[in-house]
Amino acid sequence: YTVNANQLKALLLYIEQDLAIANDKDTISFILLKAILDKKLIVPEMHEVMKKIAEICITSEVAERRSVIRPIVLTYLMEYPLGKKIDQLLKFFIAQLNYEEISGRESAIEMMNLIFKHFPQVSAY
Repeated sequence: YTVNANQLKALLLYIEQDLAIANDKDTISFILLKAILDKKLIVPEMHEVMKKIAEICITSEVAERRSVIRPIVLTYLMEYPLGKKIDQLLKFFIAQLNYEEISGRESAIEMMNLIFKHFPQVSAY
């Protein structure tokens, strides 16, 4: 089955609205977002949704929610052609080292650790 751009936009809108509520249905949104990322589906709205997901990774009061989001953001960083947008996301996580809640700072550190572990290394040869 092929998802067209309008269907993908509708799915992203559903995910965005569902995550804004912060309820027990998050799991469905996370699974849906992971499936979208695994298929490498792209629409212009994708970056805005992922920015909001990255914010939830820091601001959520629920540790499990933060830990589920980090690999999703990592997949986005590693698998999507982001160009200069990757700088925005990396700067966002670095800036969160000053976040007022310790849980947010810890989540930013854990996210950066994931990035450092998985980011491709440039060969010196």
